[in-house]
Amino acid sequence: RDKREKEAGIPPAPESLFFMEQLVGNACGTIGLLHAIGNNVSKGGIEVIKDGFITKFIKETKGKGLSPFEIGTHLGQSDELDSLHLTAAVSGQSGLPSEELKKTDPHNKIYHFVAFVAKDGYLWELDGRRPYPRRGAACTGDGMPLLKAAAEAIQWYMQNDPENIQFSLTALINTATDVAEEAE
Repeated sequence: RDKREKEAGIPPAPESLFFMEQLVGNACGTIGLLHAIGNNVSKGGIEVIKDGFITKFIKETKGKGLSPFEIGTHLGQSDELDSLHLTAAVSGQSGLPSEELKKTDPHNKIYHFVAFVAKDGYLWELDGRRPYPRRGAACTGDGMPLLKAAAEAIQWYMQNDPENIQFSLTALINTATDVAEEAE
């Protein structure tokens, strides 16, 4: 466990939880996706390119005893990620944050991505701006229990900033049919 976690009295995250600190600017979407994929790829529901960056990165860092800071540092040292990230950023449909926005929102609070995953009986909020993952409500599995626990966590944010309507959600699921069947 990280010294900061111990000092803050944070309950330890399970060793199976893949989490890293975001030490690279404007990469929170990438970090969120890596968190989601890194915590679900072994379940067989997510397929990634066998020799692609994501597979290599997860193999190099997951389960290796590295701290979230060390994993974030490893990501930040990746020339391959720099190239992939730049290619994706300039070819996307939205623009990069303006210099004005960077001045008014230096900590990326307006446009930021986090991941919610179910692991070892709990919902985990994985926010790369934090030095450790945040354990949420009890969550007994994937599908609707995960959806319900994540919705409750998201509602807390909405209640604490009711004027903010600048948010969206993305879910990585096996198929829409799987989720619909669990809801019945």
